[in-house]
Amino acid sequence: MRPYFTILRDSFHEALASRVLWTILIVITVLLLFLAPLAPTGLTGPEFAATELFSPADLSETILKQSKSGAPTVGKRIVSLLPKDSAARLEKISQTQVSASATVDTGPGSDASWLAEQLNGLIRNRDFFDAESWKKVRLRSEAKKLREEGLDKLSAAEHARFNRLALEAVYQGKVAMLNNREERLTYFGIVLEIIPAAKRADFQRAIGGLIFLMLKFGIGVGGVLAGLFVTSTIMPQTFEAGAVDLLFSKPVTRTGVYLTKFVGGCAFVVIMATYFIGGIWALAGLRFGMWNSGLIATIPIFVFIFAVYYSVSCFAGAYWRNPIVAVTMAAMVWLAGWFFTGLTELGDAYVLNPLRIIKVTSAGDTAIVNTQKGEVRRWDAASRDWTQVFRPDKVITVGMGITIPTAYAGPIYDPPNKRIVAMERVIPEFGQYASQDPKIWVGDAKDDFVRKPAVDLGAEEFNSRLLLREPSGSFLVVARHGVRRWDGNVKAEAPKIGNFSITDYLPSADASKLTSVGPEIEYAEHYTAAIHPTTGELALLDEEALRICRRSPRMTACVCAVCGAPKKARR
Repeated sequence: MRPYFTILRDSFHEALASRVLWTILIVITVLLLFLAPLAPTGLTGPEFAATELFSPADLSETILKQSKSGAPTVGKRIVSLLPKDSAARLEKISQTQVSASATVDTGPGSDASWLAEQLNGLIRNRDFFDAESWKKVRLRSEAKKLREEGLDKLSAAEHARFNRLALEAVYQGKVAMLNNREERLTYFGIVLEIIPAAKRADFQRAIGGLIFLMLKFGIGVGGVLAGLFVTSTIMPQTFEAGAVDLLFSKPVTRTGVYLTKFVGGCAFVVIMATYFIGGIWALAGLRFGMWNSGLIATIPIFVFIFAVYYSVSCFAGAYWRNPIVAVTMAAMVWLAGWFFTGLTELGDAYVLNPLRIIKVTSAGDTAIVNTQKGEVRRWDAASRDWTQVFRPDKVITVGMGITIPTAYAGPIYDPPNKRIVAMERVIPEFGQYASQDPKIWVGDAKDDFVRKPAVDLGAEEFNSRLLLREPSGSFLVVARHGVRRWDGNVKAEAPKIGNFSITDYLPSADASKLTSVGPEIEYAEHYTAAIHPTTGELALLDEEALRICRRSPRMTACVCAVCGAPKKARR
């Protein structure tokens, strides 16, 4: 085996001695230095800003009320750790009369500024969290995860973050959520519009998308092509007259030499990919707090991709003994791969997706399906084929015949009225193409399910995700911030005189208005819901808990009870 290790070591030396390799490493260094000034802007750290206390008076009143309880509470814990004169200041703040429309004073010396300073001191205190005080408090998944890791093992920053999350769980609605902070991308302090302002989770997801593009084109395209160019001479030179005679003077086989040179040629991409991906990983962690070990795991993936194309180069180099032919053959295979990948994506977009069924709904004596393209189709027994129904008034095309689908929650079949009901969902990723006037739509069976507007969705329902039908015949609109009910009545179409509608001068009818039925809580990012077909009980599941909601005796609101925290909540 020693001769093969000698050949492999020589291959690494050749890679390190390559001027092209050092040139590329210098280019990567310049690129990393160019990316280094990128950073997020906005509130950083777990500490409260004065602006994140919505109502210092309400918060102080709640803390004082909890502090007077006989059992251990968070409010009692806060008061016990604050300076002795703080209780009097809290009492004074709680008695402050502030109108609902007034702006909270957050300047230096204000009540909000003082209260934020006191809470921040508690957040930085490693002894602040007390299990007995938080016994009846349900922590969110991130806080649970930090607690399971062991509070004693957390760094000072992680422990402060945990304390902040623990406080948020107690005073929901009174303080801003840490994960709801909006961040923007800056370069040397200048805000860039490449990524719009977004919450931390969405912002980091967008940054992850940019990192993916850099790796895809930086290593997946540039790195592979540069590697093929540099290593194209290795195999032809190996089997040149003189060099091959020297190699075979040792106890080696032709196959062994070939495979050893192949592995040695991959050393080029190993060095380049490790340096580039390692640098991106360090920048993402240091500048954005995204210490993602998955980035390091992509190094062997890119090396494998290079090895596939390099195998073609080695075969051509060994057969024709010409580096130009070797790199040309490998480049042709690389281009063919991109061509067939693009062809597959076009086939999915234009052929398969329009026909791919993702949901089936029974609608009386027929069947209704949703396609991945966003179309609603009805089964036509006469033609034994699917016929599109529920057509939108207009279809938005973004180019090359690609259309923006209409995202529906539903459709749901309404048996008494023999109609289907669907709620238009707004998908933020569509940007300017997203609907700016979402509605609930209905389609009567007697009209072959022609789509008609039923009710406009207000600002409270703008990002609603689910539509459910109650046994009573009304409908529930489930949004991230609560549940609202629509009684199922369609607003009447006002008669028109010429181009003018009477409703342009009259208030809209209350019959189609959505009413809040609770619960007024904010679910985790991923949530879902289901309704019992006979009792009307509503089950709400997110990453934090499973809640069972029952209608109040007056049938006007939902009363929810937390039943448990699932280990793994599924979307």
